[in-house]
Amino acid sequence: MNLEEVTKVYEEELVMDFPEDEVKPLKKIIKLINEGTYVAWGFYDEERLLAYAWICTPKNGKLILLDYFSVCRGKRGRGYGSRFLRMLRHFYEDKAGIILEAEDVAYAPDREQEQVRISRIHFYEKNGLRIANVKEQAFGVDYTVLVYDCKEESTDEQVKEGLETVYHTFLSDASYEKNVKISL
Repeated sequence: MNLEEVTKVYEEELVMDFPEDEVKPLKKIIKLINEGTYVAWGFYDEERLLAYAWICTPKNGKLILLDYFSVCRGKRGRGYGSRFLRMLRHFYEDKAGIILEAEDVAYAPDREQEQVRISRIHFYEKNGLRIANVKEQAFGVDYTVLVYDCKEESTDEQVKEGLETVYHTFLSDASYEKNVKISL
């Protein structure tokens, strides 16, 4: 996606698809893209956007972070997400794997959110991701950490180190220390 498309998807899709406390400022995303450590992908049917994936790709990182992944509203349940994940895995086959964060089921505020989180994690597991034994809290949100092994199976220690590398890509040391906790 070019920066115009990124802006449009951010304003029309991403801010609707993700909780406010998980959405990075657009200015920060554009800065990361311009630095070459962030890539915005679109999955299209001719000219129509079906899904999007925004990925943090730290320089020299063996693991990358699928930061945002969503099938566009009105297009869900048709297999687009599964196909797009397979395409991403194939494209990044030279990486050890793709890390993904999903809101932790145990911290769901209500029964409805609990079911959404269970369904989301089930979708990822059904598509070949596995839950890593890594605990993460970022900016007050607790996450289940999943990994999509590409080139090799990553150990939990490697996933933890990969996640730390990713966060150090877009946060200052002070912000990381204040807002991010990652452990085995």
